[in-house]
Amino acid sequence: MTAPIRLALDGGTPCLATTPVAQWPHAEPGQDLIAALGSGFAAGIFPGSAQLVRRLERRWSDLVGRSYVIACRTSASAARLSAVSLELGAGDEIVCPVDATATAHAMASATEAVPVFVDLDPKTLSIDPVAVEAAVTDATRAVLAVDNHGAPADHGALATVARRHGLLVVEDGSESVGATYDHHPVGGLGLAGFCGLGYPGPPAGPLAGAFFATDDPEVADNARRVLLVSDDLGLPATGSTPGTGWGYRITEIDAVVADSYLNRLDYEVTVRAANGRHLCRRLEDVAGIWMPATPAGGTTVHTSIPLLVQPDELGLPETAATALRDTLIDCTTAEGLWCDRSQPQAMASTAAAGTAGMGRRWPVPRRAEFPVADAMWASGLVLGGRRGGFDPLQSLPTMDRIADCFTKILVDNVDRLRQLTIERMRVTP
Repeated sequence: MTAPIRLALDGGTPCLATTPVAQWPHAEPGQDLIAALGSGFAAGIFPGSAQLVRRLERRWSDLVGRSYVIACRTSASAARLSAVSLELGAGDEIVCPVDATATAHAMASATEAVPVFVDLDPKTLSIDPVAVEAAVTDATRAVLAVDNHGAPADHGALATVARRHGLLVVEDGSESVGATYDHHPVGGLGLAGFCGLGYPGPPAGPLAGAFFATDDPEVADNARRVLLVSDDLGLPATGSTPGTGWGYRITEIDAVVADSYLNRLDYEVTVRAANGRHLCRRLEDVAGIWMPATPAGGTTVHTSIPLLVQPDELGLPETAATALRDTLIDCTTAEGLWCDRSQPQAMASTAAAGTAGMGRRWPVPRRAEFPVADAMWASGLVLGGRRGGFDPLQSLPTMDRIADCFTKILVDNVDRLRQLTIERMRVTP
């Protein structure tokens, strides 16, 4: 019998010479962006003119099939605008997935609403509609549906729960632009929705851009009224108009960058989806790791791929999950592949104080109350995202090398992996 190829951790040859790292913007060399900036300055439309912003909003309206669109500076400002436009107020509860603290914070800080966290669906790792219904109280006004990892949430089930209890559905599609649910594009689902651009890839700062969108004329009018006073210095805690003082407006230069992003979007989505599908097919039969399913009726564009380790499939006890995950990351790193540990936002140390902003507080999530998210925290890793995506800089041969990396570790060297995991368990307090 042929001896297995040695792990790079033990001195063997790495599977990848370099770690594939996502770039932003994803254009080489980005001449469309440079040309647009140059022509804009030459025509004298910077700063002050709104023509590029209006054109950008029309493009997004056509893309997601929404009647009313407002371009915003960041996804956080679009989230705040959504909460204010839906007239959420002090004490109103928003049911949120437990891995979306940042978005919940943005919405709560603008309106004094209260986020109520619920667990994730164990099959899809998006917000669990069953948990949403169980969390509904007389104070519940809205549900936050977050489209994670390039896949939509289960919008059909969430809409059913919302109709039954008279709730508003707000969609955050930032991680899944280009995906669809029931043939409707992400960003065009729910009563109102918002999407930030520039994901995946390193944070693009104020040049990323975002969109707020709705089909409801009253909600759209509310958003426009907020924009009229959006630069007011008043803040909710002072008793002034809710949502003011946040600086929602996008600039013309931001609009040029966002427009350039949309020029590349179809191509990027096509390549990323193909790369992700290919890698998932290669990984689905590898013992020791598990991938979530896309909700029925949805399509995914694979901005990232979350994986949960399965110690029982490798002959290890369930208590070995964290040690196995950390050992697997050590091995993939040595092979030239960077994987991130999964870290649901609401369980991060930065949320431990439970401060919602403006001096208000919300209940601190306890990991034991959210077993699916807790399993992600304890035994999850993420491929892609901001560190090494599936964008056009990558290729199917690269996906094969990534899959070969997992096969080398979890199949060819499974005995060594078990040994390293057990050793880690012995020294970990």
